[in-house]
Amino acid sequence: MGKIVSFINNKGGVGKTSLSVNLSHCLSNKNKKILYIDNDPQCNGTSILIDQNVINHSLYDIYSSNKVTVEECIYPTSYKNLFILPNVEETSVLEIGFSQQGEKGYSRLSNRIKKYVLENFDYTIIDNCPSWGFFVYSSLFISQGIIIPMLSGSKFSVDGLKKTIKMIMEVKNSIPGNPELELLRILINNVDKRTKIGKLLTLQLQKSFGEDKLFRTSIPTSTDIQQSELYGKTLLRHKPNCIGSQKFRDLCNEFLKIEF
Repeated sequence: MGKIVSFINNKGGVGKTSLSVNLSHCLSNKNKKILYIDNDPQCNGTSILIDQNVINHSLYDIYSSNKVTVEECIYPTSYKNLFILPNVEETSVLEIGFSQQGEKGYSRLSNRIKKYVLENFDYTIIDNCPSWGFFVYSSLFISQGIIIPMLSGSKFSVDGLKKTIKMIMEVKNSIPGNPELELLRILINNVDKRTKIGKLLTLQLQKSFGEDKLFRTSIPTSTDIQQSELYGKTLLRHKPNCIGSQKFRDLCNEFLKIEF
């Protein structure tokens, strides 16, 4: 059986898409069969991994219809072993209607795809929008593990962390909720080694949450990541030998050792 992991933080700009896309690529390079789900109607992950002109069915169909199968919504990417369940901007209009259904609405994604993805993929990685709305709750109801990205040195990112952990616990302990859900690790992104703020933040987080809840690997500040997204590629394909790519490989190796 596979595992389902979500990247979540209500603070925008913390790097959820670049982190989740590049970790997915690294895992696929380890001969793991990976499904990347773009659960953000901004579709940034979709634009990196697939030509949007080839999309006939998407996450919109998963949420809005029972007529389209999961298989019809999943596409291979140009990366070996890496598949995508893409999104389209129209998905955003579904949020209000489903939010009004409460847990019945939040369980929609899980009920539609969980059994299939667990049986057909080693890991399913879900990228999410920066909000506490319907789509993020849907991700919490289907996932077994959560990774929370944080910007190095950002007080507001720390505030977002506290709120995210609170929300994880609420979903885990609610009825029916999702008792499998757990916080895997906090991932510090955009670390500038020229400053001390990243080290101070790490020490603060270790004191507050314990060393076992932080990835030892952090992702450095890098214009290469921005360039790779501009060209519609993962960093590992854009510049496979750069420091950032090596850090993602280290992150992947660390991730694979987590038991959940």
